[in-house]
Amino acid sequence: MKHYVDSMAGSPVNPVQMSLLMRVYYLRNATMQTLAQHMETDRTTTTRNVDVLVRDGFLEIAEGKDRRQRLVRLTERGHEALEVSIPKWRKAQDELKNALGDECGTISCAKPGR
Repeated sequence: MKHYVDSMAGSPVNPVQMSLLMRVYYLRNATMQTLAQHMETDRTTTTRNVDVLVRDGFLEIAEGKDRRQRLVRLTERGHEALEVSIPKWRKAQDELKNALGDECGTISCAKPGR
Protein backbone atom coordinates (compact mmCIF):
# COMPACT_ATOMS: atom_id res chain seq x y z
CA MET A 1 0.00 0.00 0.00
CA LYS A 2 2.86 2.40 0.79
CA HIS A 3 4.02 2.10 -2.81
CA TYR A 4 0.63 3.35 -4.03
CA VAL A 5 0.53 6.14 -1.47
CA ASP A 6 4.00 7.29 -2.51
CA SER A 7 3.23 6.95 -6.22
CA MET A 8 0.03 8.95 -5.91
CA ALA A 9 1.66 11.89 -4.12
CA GLY A 10 0.13 15.07 -5.45
CA SER A 11 -3.15 13.36 -6.32
CA PRO A 12 -6.30 14.93 -4.90
CA VAL A 13 -7.28 11.58 -3.32
CA ASN A 14 -5.47 8.71 -1.62
CA PRO A 15 -5.50 5.12 -3.00
CA VAL A 16 -8.46 4.01 -0.86
CA GLN A 17 -10.49 7.04 -1.88
CA MET A 18 -9.59 6.48 -5.51
CA SER A 19 -10.81 2.90 -5.29
CA LEU A 20 -14.13 4.14 -3.94
CA LEU A 21 -14.39 6.80 -6.66
CA MET A 22 -13.70 4.14 -9.30
CA ARG A 23 -16.49 1.93 -7.94
CA VAL A 24 -18.92 4.86 -7.99
CA TYR A 25 -17.85 5.65 -11.55
CA TYR A 26 -18.54 2.11 -12.76
CA LEU A 27 -21.73 1.63 -10.76
CA ARG A 28 -23.10 5.08 -11.65
CA ASN A 29 -25.93 5.89 -9.22
CA ALA A 30 -25.19 3.28 -6.56
CA THR A 31 -26.98 2.90 -3.26
CA MET A 32 -24.84 2.83 -0.13
CA GLN A 33 -25.66 -0.87 0.28
CA THR A 34 -24.58 -1.73 -3.28
CA LEU A 35 -21.43 0.33 -2.93
CA ALA A 36 -20.58 -1.37 0.38
CA GLN A 37 -21.01 -4.79 -1.22
CA HIS A 38 -18.73 -3.87 -4.12
CA MET A 39 -16.15 -2.38 -1.75
CA GLU A 40 -16.40 -5.51 0.40
CA THR A 41 -16.87 -3.42 3.54
CA ASP A 42 -19.77 -2.89 5.87
CA ARG A 43 -22.25 -0.13 5.16
CA THR A 44 -21.10 1.98 8.13
CA THR A 45 -17.49 2.07 6.89
CA THR A 46 -18.62 2.86 3.35
CA THR A 47 -20.89 5.65 4.58
CA ARG A 48 -18.05 7.16 6.63
CA ASN A 49 -15.70 7.06 3.61
CA VAL A 50 -18.37 8.47 1.28
CA ASP A 51 -19.12 11.30 3.73
CA VAL A 52 -15.48 12.45 3.57
CA LEU A 53 -15.58 12.48 -0.23
CA VAL A 54 -18.90 14.34 -0.20
CA ARG A 55 -17.46 16.90 2.21
CA ASP A 56 -14.46 17.39 -0.09
CA GLY A 57 -16.67 17.76 -3.18
CA PHE A 58 -15.74 14.53 -5.02
CA LEU A 59 -19.11 12.80 -4.54
CA GLU A 60 -22.70 13.85 -4.07
CA ILE A 61 -25.71 12.13 -2.57
CA ALA A 62 -29.06 12.18 -4.33
CA GLU A 63 -32.43 10.79 -3.31
CA GLY A 64 -33.41 7.53 -4.91
CA LYS A 65 -36.88 6.21 -5.70
CA ASP A 66 -37.99 7.04 -2.18
CA ARG A 67 -36.58 9.35 0.48
CA ARG A 68 -34.89 6.50 2.35
CA GLN A 69 -32.72 5.52 -0.60
CA ARG A 70 -29.48 7.48 -1.01
CA LEU A 71 -27.67 7.32 -4.34
CA VAL A 72 -23.98 8.10 -4.58
CA ARG A 73 -22.54 9.71 -7.70
CA LEU A 74 -19.42 11.49 -8.87
CA THR A 75 -19.27 15.25 -9.11
CA GLU A 76 -17.26 17.07 -11.75
CA ARG A 77 -14.49 17.37 -9.17
CA GLY A 78 -14.64 13.59 -8.67
CA HIS A 79 -14.21 13.01 -12.40
CA GLU A 80 -11.25 15.41 -12.42
CA ALA A 81 -9.69 13.60 -9.45
CA LEU A 82 -9.85 10.31 -11.36
CA GLU A 83 -8.28 11.89 -14.43
CA VAL A 84 -5.30 12.98 -12.30
CA SER A 85 -5.08 9.83 -10.16
CA ILE A 86 -5.56 7.00 -12.66
CA PRO A 87 -2.27 7.56 -14.55
CA LYS A 88 -0.37 7.59 -11.24
CA TRP A 89 -2.15 4.40 -10.13
CA ARG A 90 -1.33 2.68 -13.42
CA LYS A 91 2.31 3.72 -13.13
CA ALA A 92 2.45 2.25 -9.62
CA GLN A 93 0.87 -0.97 -10.93
CA ASP A 94 3.42 -1.20 -13.75
CA GLU A 95 6.32 -0.59 -11.34
CA LEU A 96 5.13 -3.40 -9.07
CA LYS A 97 4.62 -5.75 -11.99
CA ASN A 98 8.13 -5.03 -13.22
CA ALA A 99 9.59 -5.48 -9.73
CA LEU A 100 7.77 -8.78 -9.17
CA GLY A 101 8.34 -10.15 -12.65
CA ASP A 102 5.90 -11.14 -15.35
CA GLU A 103 4.82 -14.34 -13.61
CA CYS A 104 3.31 -12.20 -10.83
CA GLY A 105 1.39 -9.96 -13.18
CA THR A 106 -1.90 -11.57 -12.19
CA ILE A 107 -3.81 -11.44 -8.95
CA SER A 108 -3.55 -15.22 -8.52
CA CYS A 109 0.20 -14.94 -7.99
CA ALA A 110 -0.38 -12.93 -4.82
CA LYS A 111 -2.75 -15.46 -3.25
CA PRO A 112 -1.31 -17.63 -0.48
CA GLY A 113 -0.53 -21.19 -1.47
CA ARG A 114 0.03 -20.45 -5.14
